[in-house]
Amino acid sequence: MKLIKEKLFRVFSYPFNNKLGQKFLFRIFQIVGYLLGYGCVDLINNSGELPVLKQIIKKSQNKDNTFRLIDVGVNLGDFIDYTILYSKKLNKKAQIDGFEPNIYCYKLLKNKYSKYNYVTINNSAISNSKKEKVLYYDSDYSGSSSLVEPSLIQGFKKMKIDTISLDECYNSDIDLLKVDVEGFELNVFKSAKNLISKGKIKNVMFEYGGQGVASRIFFSDIFEFFTENKYDLYRITPHGYLVKLNSWLPEYEFPKATNYLAKKSV
Repeated sequence: MKLIKEKLFRVFSYPFNNKLGQKFLFRIFQIVGYLLGYGCVDLINNSGELPVLKQIIKKSQNKDNTFRLIDVGVNLGDFIDYTILYSKKLNKKAQIDGFEPNIYCYKLLKNKYSKYNYVTINNSAISNSKKEKVLYYDSDYSGSSSLVEPSLIQGFKKMKIDTISLDECYNSDIDLLKVDVEGFELNVFKSAKNLISKGKIKNVMFEYGGQGVASRIFFSDIFEFFTENKYDLYRITPHGYLVKLNSWLPEYEFPKATNYLAKKSV
């Protein structure tokens, strides 16, 4: 049987043993990866995040009918905008706290949400260590700003920022923690260690990949953190289907930025 398999493999693989065949396979690899959710983070309305967000808001059950969101890495506020929209459509009140360390984005957000008394924007970064740090960014309103120094990209600007931990700020239940911090995710999770260990944060939606390469943080580190705290981990596909990750596999160490959901186990 083993010999037959080896012969079939040689016959099947032979047509791709050339430059054109490899280009074709690589393109198929890219398409399949995207359909699995790998690299599908460019636009919020095409990333699978919105159907998941809508379901989380719909299923939230608080006595005061208020959906509570913490948005770490607000950038221009797209995620907050859709949270406001879906909360209204689902007849929910909203309480939203955003953290954006980039001063240019922060000023824009303060003006944008000045009329919303249930939206608070903080000009701080979230970290498990409270001290002054450096934010790296390529343009004033960049969505790629990070506390991780880029290792493969040159020409980044720098600004000094303050950091604070989520455990310092909160002690009540949170329906959703959304994290988009370009490689600094694990530090943010560790800053909420008490909240997460007590199950006070019901859902964590986050992006992993891209800058994770520069931070030298592996997906296995994140997987271990959440499983130890009794959270189920899911990969978000382009149309919002949740693929449950029951155990870590080497294939999950995919460098392209990908959206995930960590959900407190029932």
